[in-house]
Amino acid sequence: MRAADDAPDGFADDAVDQLRHDLKTPLTTIYARAHLLGRAIRRASALSEAEQAQMLVGVAAIEVAVQTMVTVVDGIGNEARGS
Repeated sequence: MRAADDAPDGFADDAVDQLRHDLKTPLTTIYARAHLLGRAIRRASALSEAEQAQMLVGVAAIEVAVQTMVTVVDGIGNEARGS
């Protein structure tokens, strides 16, 4: 038996919503910082095109990973709700 089964109606949903919020907040920060880093890399005249391209591949990987995690976090609790 899960703890959510023993919780009053709505309490488990509130806890899941809080968990999702708590997980998405740092992901939003990571995504925004990666975006800013990408802009700075594109503007960095001291970097060669090859160096910029290599760094931008890394930034893109961070952005994709964050979006994947956001999708996972958004799915938390939806299975139990039937969504």
